[in-house]
Amino acid sequence: MSEEEERLETDAAIRDLAARAAALLREEGWCQGDFQREDGSRCLAGAVLDAKRDIDVIRTSFGLPSRDVRFMLLDRLRRITGRSLLVAWNDDEDRTAAEVIAALERAASGG
Repeated sequence: MSEEEERLETDAAIRDLAARAAALLREEGWCQGDFQREDGSRCLAGAVLDAKRDIDVIRTSFGLPSRDVRFMLLDRLRRITGRSLLVAWNDDEDRTAAEVIAALERAASGG
């Protein structure tokens, strides 16, 4: 596989993980202060962690472990939000679910 093909597949894996995390928040709810609550709502990190579980068994086609894809997504989200501490960004009292989902959707579109 060429470097360009590997880069494209890596980007596709990051975008897929971001889309899965955004879908979890849309479907099950968003929260602050906890990774996940009893009602199923999750914070940004909780959504990324749970979305990643679907990918754990299925490594990307070129062998990149899903853990690495998660870290790459978190790096992309740091660039999108302009914040190095994503938990603090998620838990900011003025933050909304729409903003968190929008950040994930931007990451899913290649952000």
